[in-house]
Amino acid sequence: MEAIILTEKDNSNIQLIYEYAQQVLKDLDSSQNTLNTKLGTVIGFDAIMIRFSSDLPDNSLVLNLPDTDICLKCKMCLILKILTLCSLIISLICGLWGFKPKKGGTNILPQKLIEKCLSITEERYRRSLIEVWNQSIIELAELRDATAKILNRAVLFLGFAAIISALDVILASILK
Repeated sequence: MEAIILTEKDNSNIQLIYEYAQQVLKDLDSSQNTLNTKLGTVIGFDAIMIRFSSDLPDNSLVLNLPDTDICLKCKMCLILKILTLCSLIISLICGLWGFKPKKGGTNILPQKLIEKCLSITEERYRRSLIEVWNQSIIELAELRDATAKILNRAVLFLGFAAIISALDVILASILK
């Protein structure tokens, strides 16, 4: 096996890469925490809207034309109320799914570091940590992206529910 000879330039590059990898890990952690906060907010809105959706109008339009023996019933408000509740339930499920525990990133026990890294140079130590962090960065970025997609779906269904409930209220107002 060929020995790695590090120059002064290599030392500074390793230091820069090490600091960069450290910052990326911090940024990924912060980003995931922000997404979790947003998921919690969406879940809260879902719960509140589910409670208030039960008060949405569900009255039906009945057109009774006695001269023609025609009786038309329109259950549109009820259908809109059901669609609202279904959208909220889907949004809530998405939000809760986003909180499902996931494994990401690799941890090295300090005991392993003591066993393997006390006899190597600082540059080689940093390089080995960078290699481990590289895999962690990939895994954590994938987890963050998956959580972001789940949040987007939850927000989409929450918005859909809000629009449908507004249409329900408007339709009920017109029918009165």
